[in-house]
Amino acid sequence: MLALRGLARSGAASLATVLARALHDPDYRVSAEAQETYKRGTAALSVAALQQAWDLRPTFRARLLVATQWLDKWQALDFLLQALAEPQQAQIAAAIVDELQTWVDRGRYRFGSIADADPRVLRERLIRAGARLPSALHRELAESI
Repeated sequence: MLALRGLARSGAASLATVLARALHDPDYRVSAEAQETYKRGTAALSVAALQQAWDLRPTFRARLLVATQWLDKWQALDFLLQALAEPQQAQIAAAIVDELQTWVDRGRYRFGSIADADPRVLRERLIRAGARLPSALHRELAESI
């Protein structure tokens, strides 16, 4: 954890690679430090790094949901809808729905061009995740897309 913090402060060229690995480190403190580094904006979180952590550390999923706020607006929506469409524990599915509500509530304040996303894919993911979404949230997401 301390080595990661020092690497972040030094601005090392390998920081992105090290952070991606640290995000799914079995030691929670290392993973939390990686999240803090992304949150501070020292490095940009990629969807690939988040997806890898999501897949490798299912026990970290609730904590990883917050990291979607550091992705591009449309990448975050894509990730969350895809995650909700997959089988999840009830508490993780509820946390994803909460994060989607946050996306709707705060999304209008974040810039992001829909041209950077594939609306067709987003609509497909929304359909697949639709059964787990409250109808009002589903409608708001559909209107956003």
